[in-house]
Amino acid sequence: MKRQISHPYVSNTEQKKIPWIHLENPTPEEIQSIMESYPIPKDFITAGIDEDEPTRYEKYISEDLREWHLFVFLYPIKTKDIPPADTYDTLPLAIVLSEEVMITTSKKPYPLLEETLRTEAYNSHYSADTWLMDIFWAISREYICHLKEIKISLLEIEKSVSSQTENSIFYDLIGLNKGLISFEASIQGNTRLLKGLEEEAEKNGLDFKEKQLLRDIQVEHNQAIHLVYKYGSIIEKLTNILSNVINNNMNLVMKKLTIWTILLTIPTISTGFWGMNLSLPFEKNPYGVWIVTFLTVLVLFLTYWWLKNKKNL
Repeated sequence: MKRQISHPYVSNTEQKKIPWIHLENPTPEEIQSIMESYPIPKDFITAGIDEDEPTRYEKYISEDLREWHLFVFLYPIKTKDIPPADTYDTLPLAIVLSEEVMITTSKKPYPLLEETLRTEAYNSHYSADTWLMDIFWAISREYICHLKEIKISLLEIEKSVSSQTENSIFYDLIGLNKGLISFEASIQGNTRLLKGLEEEAEKNGLDFKEKQLLRDIQVEHNQAIHLVYKYGSIIEKLTNILSNVINNNMNLVMKKLTIWTILLTIPTISTGFWGMNLSLPFEKNPYGVWIVTFLTVLVLFLTYWWLKNKKNL
């Protein structure tokens, strides 16, 4: 879908308002239309619809010596690939900037863009560079919010480790670990992208508000980096602990089964011995059956008591 966005605030370095074109899962015809209107490479447009696209910054100079800047962000999303566990992934958002137009491309609807459209302009000279930094800041905040959700999930799993050994815990850990791996790769890519953004912003000149925004971006981004490594380490350790707990529980179950097998073997041996076709004690005694039963129960009880005192039961 292609749409022209009307807005009062995005402008170029000369403070002239520029058009904003947004492409959401565009058709080949819409992509071709953009390429015919603007001299940019095709991958500048398709970068936002390729789910495997990495974060990157690229500058292209067309034949008429116009500069085109491509910024590909990876923003976090929540999915349910392994119900009922929450999993996390990332999708690309491509932003093409020049002195005459701004083009954004995404595979799916991105609420952050819609929120940006509803946000009032800071002032009449809200530059495209400032808008770009604002997007970067908002994406970093999204990572932090999702990472805090992962933290809550980890705490719930940690509480249930001692009482549950069901596969659902593994599914939860698989989903969370998958999301953290995706987050880690994306945030590392955003680090390189941030450097390109800083260079371009400083090249075009920064006012006080833009410098403050750039500092906020760096703070949020560094926090996201810290959290993704922290929770990744927690998941790794929690997985090891869970494996040890399951192995320990399995050993306890096997131990109890072995002990009860030993106890149940006593009456089997007793009845088997007195069932032989030989001369046996108490065979002529009218109470022989009850005597043998009593002795069997006594030996069974003594064995149980001994194992109990040895804390094997």
